[in-house]
Amino acid sequence: MNRKIFTALASAAAFAVVSLTPLAAQAEPLPTDCHHGYGWQTDYTWARCDKGAGSVRAIATCSNGRTKKTVYGPWKGIRVQSSAHCPDTYPKAVSHSYDIKR
Repeated sequence: MNRKIFTALASAAAFAVVSLTPLAAQAEPLPTDCHHGYGWQTDYTWARCDKGAGSVRAIATCSNGRTKKTVYGPWKGIRVQSSAHCPDTYPKAVSHSYDIKR
């Protein structure tokens, strides 16, 4: 009888440890100390985060004078710059922003 109780408690403890693992992963800090702006040419924007953990990507709103299009740069790690380049059909970046993720 004691062996059955011990087995049940051991199984419950193992389940508790496994189910708490995603919560520990979520405790990782988001990127901070982020900066963004226009590139030295008017056809792209950039973004960079210098602290924390996770990734950042640049966002550019591009215009052809009549309509606008949003483009995204690649996800980059901390202290690495992401650039969002406007396509030839929407040659000018008219606003800049960024996204972050864990």
